[in-house]
Amino acid sequence: MSPHQVATGELHLVSVFGRCSRLRLYEEIQSLLRRLRGEWAPDLARDAYGRFHLDGQSIGVSAGPARTLIALAGGMDVAISEHHVPPSFDSAVSHLFSPREQSFVEAAPRDARARLMSQLWVRKEAALRLSGFGRLAMAAEVDAVKEDPEGTVAVPCPGDPRGSFTAYVHDLIIEPDAVAAAATSAPVEKIVTSRMDL
Repeated sequence: MSPHQVATGELHLVSVFGRCSRLRLYEEIQSLLRRLRGEWAPDLARDAYGRFHLDGQSIGVSAGPARTLIALAGGMDVAISEHHVPPSFDSAVSHLFSPREQSFVEAAPRDARARLMSQLWVRKEAALRLSGFGRLAMAAEVDAVKEDPEGTVAVPCPGDPRGSFTAYVHDLIIEPDAVAAAATSAPVEKIVTSRMDL
């Protein structure tokens, strides 16, 4: 297998089918990345927030029961989030969403609300993961309603002179009963998808 190269401005999404052990997730991901990058790949590392990096390249990972989603970004940081869509909308989680998001979901047809709320959550979670450790507590302050599939999400950064962090969030189509999103620290010029079987 030839090394998997990611050019600056590109976002590569690899769906790995087969069961990854959650107990050995770090080793499993290292092995997958070695397969992607060729026989030799530098060791997988984590930054101060626990996010994966490989040879200075940011890596997003979402491990599910039957598939692991790996995001590799060229010249930018990346984080991903993926969730199963529940059979119905649960208003008990409304406090995690902004008033605008709640209104957006309530205005949708009843049978579309669970998917819509799940999509808003993965956008929000990916942006918060990208911005750094401990930000999930700020979920209700982040508005993930976007006008287009590749819109931006602003994450408040208390104490930071910038005031907020901008995440470029991309909705991902993965399977009928799940939603996913990738957040990057810069605009993406090209998205490449591929599949690998364990």
